[in-house]
Amino acid sequence: IPLAKDEIPLQNGTLVVGKGGEITFLPGEKHFSPYRLNCDYDPDAGDCPYFHQWMDDLFTPEDQKCFQEIMGYLLIPSTQGQKAFFLLGVGGEGKSIWGSVLHRMFGNGFSPTKVAELEENRFTVATMENKIVVYDDDMDHNKLKKTDNFKTIVTAKIPVQGERKGKDKFEFLPYARICASGNFALSSLCLLYTSPSP
Repeated sequence: IPLAKDEIPLQNGTLVVGKGGEITFLPGEKHFSPYRLNCDYDPDAGDCPYFHQWMDDLFTPEDQKCFQEIMGYLLIPSTQGQKAFFLLGVGGEGKSIWGSVLHRMFGNGFSPTKVAELEENRFTVATMENKIVVYDDDMDHNKLKKTDNFKTIVTAKIPVQGERKGKDKFEFLPYARICASGNFALSSLCLLYTSPSP
């Protein structure tokens, strides 16, 4: 069953995102989805002082806007942006809190995954099926020996082949976005995604 790319499945209903960005909440309506966010929609929710403090401590005001846009993009099962997201900085700054937020928020749509294992372990790609976010909490900065799976998952234009231990291979179209935190940039990324700004 194809997923609706304009819907966000929540515990207390469904958010529908219109083409103009307007949001409609359908309380109590739970449409088909292989994952469901681990939170309720509450239009009257107050401020989130701890989250905003973390944002203030880690990001400049300009970067906060970018981070909020990334979080919004992660809410829908679409890879149209064809991006992976990496939060880089020195140790002890609180980058790994992002993983805790993603895990808590995305529930069974979240999968902890090592970026390097996408190429090195033939069973890792299958763990992305029916997930909306995969996250590497401590990205290895070593260069990937190859980038076939990484690039295919980020662009997600064609189905990928998954394999589980003791079972036949299968195909699925991934919609999970790759997110990671680390102290160093993955050296292969410089080769994959260097393009001039528009």
